[in-house]
Amino acid sequence: MSHTQPPQFRSCFAALADGRLTVANRLIERTWQLRNGRLYAVSMLDKTAGRQWCKKPSDQPSLWAGQSVQPGDWMLTTTVEQHPVSASSLRCVLSNDGGQSGYIFDVFDDSAAIVLRLLTDGPAAATTNANPAQT
Repeated sequence: MSHTQPPQFRSCFAALADGRLTVANRLIERTWQLRNGRLYAVSMLDKTAGRQWCKKPSDQPSLWAGQSVQPGDWMLTTTVEQHPVSASSLRCVLSNDGGQSGYIFDVFDDSAAIVLRLLTDGPAAATTNANPAQT
């Protein structure tokens, strides 16, 4: 597993270590475990309230819906996305198979939500107006 580019934008950050992915900002922190090419929720922490929403690690993969992401060497890439109608976000792309499949996350600085989508159309599907993340 590897990580490229700085994993932070304002209070938003992402980290991939020991098969665990964490995506967070100052309000929320989500952690998933990678198993067999799928993400399993481990933690959803509301930092403002100090409340943990996951009682235990999930047995059900996130965003399964019949899609298949092959296990392999994972890479986490982060960029700052300039959206046409919303604030900028930290875009995190967790991919394998040369970037052909994986997951896309968007986390906004002042939002207690993290957007998660499947990446099934290759690396071009993961970018809009990306700029390298800056700390």
